[in-house]
Amino acid sequence: MEISLKKQKLNYYSRELSFEYQFEETMELVVSDSLPDVVSVVNADGCVFLRGKEIDEGKLTINGSINCFVLYYSEGEKKLMKMPVQLPFTSTRENSAIGSASSCIVSLSITSLDARIINSRKLLLRAELLINADVFEPAELETPYETETDCALEVMKDRKSLWRVSSVGEQVFELNERLSLPLRNGESLEKLLKYRVALQCGDVTASGDKLVIKGSAELSLLYLTDEGNVGSAEINVPFTEICSMEQSVSGPEVFACAVATGVYFDEESEGGAELGMELSAVIQWMCCAREEVEYISDAYSICCQLEDEYENLSFTQYEPGSEKGERSLVKIEDSAIKSLTELYIRQGRRRIDGTDCVWKMTALVLYETENGEIKTVSEAFEIRYAERGGTEYDVKLKHLEISSKTISDGIEIQVLPEFETVKSEVTELNIPVSLELDETKAKNCADYPSLIVLRSDGETKLWNIAKTYNTSVAAILEANPELEGGEPQRGDLLLITRGKKKAAVMAAKNSTELL
Repeated sequence: MEISLKKQKLNYYSRELSFEYQFEETMELVVSDSLPDVVSVVNADGCVFLRGKEIDEGKLTINGSINCFVLYYSEGEKKLMKMPVQLPFTSTRENSAIGSASSCIVSLSITSLDARIINSRKLLLRAELLINADVFEPAELETPYETETDCALEVMKDRKSLWRVSSVGEQVFELNERLSLPLRNGESLEKLLKYRVALQCGDVTASGDKLVIKGSAELSLLYLTDEGNVGSAEINVPFTEICSMEQSVSGPEVFACAVATGVYFDEESEGGAELGMELSAVIQWMCCAREEVEYISDAYSICCQLEDEYENLSFTQYEPGSEKGERSLVKIEDSAIKSLTELYIRQGRRRIDGTDCVWKMTALVLYETENGEIKTVSEAFEIRYAERGGTEYDVKLKHLEISSKTISDGIEIQVLPEFETVKSEVTELNIPVSLELDETKAKNCADYPSLIVLRSDGETKLWNIAKTYNTSVAAILEANPELEGGEPQRGDLLLITRGKKKAAVMAAKNSTELL
């Protein structure tokens, strides 16, 4: 008789691919006729935008652009000139793990950007980009949890608490804000020289199938006033977005990141002390929830032979988290520094050093000299994430907390990193594929004594004892009420009966021959 199994399905997302790679884009930049000749390049900077991502069978294509700004001095001028340029890019990654139904979380950053003079009217612009991507595929875990028909079968059930990726999604949003600039008395904005936009996601709460994600747009602005002074501003614009998930979850852990897709600044304002900003972006998230799964892990028959087939299912759990790293101290020595104009840090590609993750970083400082010129100096350093007790973690650099001060011979910078971690763990589930009772092959119970006395080794479970001696856990517990439903300890004396033989049990307990 074939035994039908009731099955339950657990829907989740399987992370099929996680990769990080760098690529380079170059462009020859011709100076506009409206601009003077280039004598010296002061700084090249930019902001990267995600324009779109296309997922096809076996291929992920990422489209974007870098809004670049080259700041330079011309002959005999002390006023900074700006040369803007948009550098588009397309990057394709091929892998058989990418399917047409895949979902993808992408982040972009500029690792280096520089401009070199070819001649006074032509520059070579070179940008290195870093792309991080995680590719997820919808999947389901199907496990049997009980039999559909009553039968003479002893069934053992196991319970596992599994972290599953319950939702992978994205949502576009916009920010419109008026930004006040820290101008000196009587000054007004002449032009915006350059900007950077970094989006940070902070608190995330879940309610049913909704995610409430709070974060901020961190804006770094460099501008020129009508008095010819160079000013800078760091402005945070908070945002709150409500995102819809595919299903309701309870107590999830959420990894969320936001990527800018475009920005526009309106430099025309009354009084010249404000900027209008229109920012478009996309929030991407991976939601992990804990799920209790009960399933049949073993079965046997007391009365007849059981034909069974089992398989091992591997389920990879992902549990996201975050933690602070070690503070780094970076010193830039330059006696020409009069005052700090701007400080920013670029993140390089991650490498593995033994069991540690190491990122190469570059600190860039724009400063003003005694004669009023703006110059740039840089210093390379590293950020390290140390091994955590042999546990396998996927680690990303989430955020940097930066502070600085001017010292007698340069600038001292302190950097405190925050890491996004995803702990992965493989859980094996041994489940029956088919169970069939052969009623023509009845077990000969005459081969089993009606009563057995067994001294427990403290390691063998009641289930295995019952299976070995062709009885049931319920029968052993009935014969040994002192166990109170628990497992026997080492040295415990167990009475094992076939079936419910209370008289035999009482006789055995009263017999001094068993002591």
